Amino acid sequence: MTLPSAPNGGPLGGSLSIHSDVLNAPIPPTKEGKDGLVSELKSRARLTMASGNYPLAEAFYGKAVEVLSGCEGVKHDLAVLYANRSLARLNQNKKDDAIEDATLSVSHDSLYVKGHWRLGSAYSGAGRYAEAYDAFKCGLEVDPSNKPFEREIDKCRAKMTESKIKKKKSPKAEKTKPTASPSPTSSKSVSQKSRDVSTSAAVDAEDKSLFKKSEPIRGYKIVNGKKTSFFHHEQTEEEKALIGDITPKMLDIATTSTAQDVESEERAPAVSAWNTAGTWEEKGVTAWAKETLRKAILDVSYTFGTEPIKITISAIDKMDGHASFATVRMKRRYIYEFELELSWELKNMDEVLASGKIIYPDVDGTCDGTYESSYSVIKGDAKFCKAYVSERGLKSAVDRALDGWIELFKSTYAM
Repeated sequence: MTLPSAPNGGPLGGSLSIHSDVLNAPIPPTKEGKDGLVSELKSRARLTMASGNYPLAEAFYGKAVEVLSGCEGVKHDLAVLYANRSLARLNQNKKDDAIEDATLSVSHDSLYVKGHWRLGSAYSGAGRYAEAYDAFKCGLEVDPSNKPFEREIDKCRAKMTESKIKKKKSPKAEKTKPTASPSPTSSKSVSQKSRDVSTSAAVDAEDKSLFKKSEPIRGYKIVNGKKTSFFHHEQTEEEKALIGDITPKMLDIATTSTAQDVESEERAPAVSAWNTAGTWEEKGVTAWAKETLRKAILDVSYTFGTEPIKITISAIDKMDGHASFATVRMKRRYIYEFELELSWELKNMDEVLASGKIIYPDVDGTCDGTYESSYSVIKGDAKFCKAYVSERGLKSAVDRALDGWIELFKSTYAM
């Protein structure tokens, strides 16, 4: 697997060293082994995405794709992995690669809404608004109630209109432009470069020839028919017996965990079967997270000025996701990812004036206090409800509750 470079162009170096247990792991022969390795890779990828280490997240998702490639019944899983790697690549400004991954995501599962979202975002990031428009339109066909798609479609339409106006206003290119004749200096430069290239090739050929002749002098020797360094030492049978077998071995996942309930699993430190060096420890706290997040959201309400009208979250219809924290080289990292579907009610005293839904498709560490959401009105006048539900109303109150819950998460499980 080709590993990406760090943002400054250099290798990932130290970041990879503590994750070599999974990034360099051989592909397990069994389905259970593959599932376990992919689960570990996805867990670490989520954490690195949250911390902004996009090159490392790209490496994790790439390894997961490698593990699942060729397996049966994993099209949706691959669609999710490609979509996530597309995001990691787009955050590194690798626009073409991001488009390629998002396209693969959609091709593996055309009903995966986030695949269409990633494709539209990648095209939009590359300034290809017509293609972004088509991608977002396809996503809206899969999920017609998705308001964020509608907003992105409007943005793309505006960008395309703006581009057309600019083209109309721009002056026509001059029909004839004097072509600059090559100057003596440039001609000389080209010939000089040619001479440099030929000279360099000659020097390389000479170096290769000298190297072959002088190998015995430069410290090489032949061991078991193979060329190796003069300082290479082959262990004797006596030394091997004394040291023992030091070949790295993968732990059997089946022996590292027991089939207990979620609570008992979460109380025990979750050391991965792939983390034999103990450099990465993760503990699941999903049950605690869902309980505290549910309480925080159900406490949300918003009142407009001094009016007796109040809007509240009446129910949590969907809360899918997970939460955990990891300790990496004595530093605590927090991992969470939730999808929320909430019901709201607008009341005047005890009379329900309106009701509807508000959806948060992604609440995770990459949001940084800005949460994408959409709302719908099931009962009541949509225009009347807008002031209560939109950015300055209920959504703002829910966003603050999410911020507060994240701070609670970090303080509860601080080192």
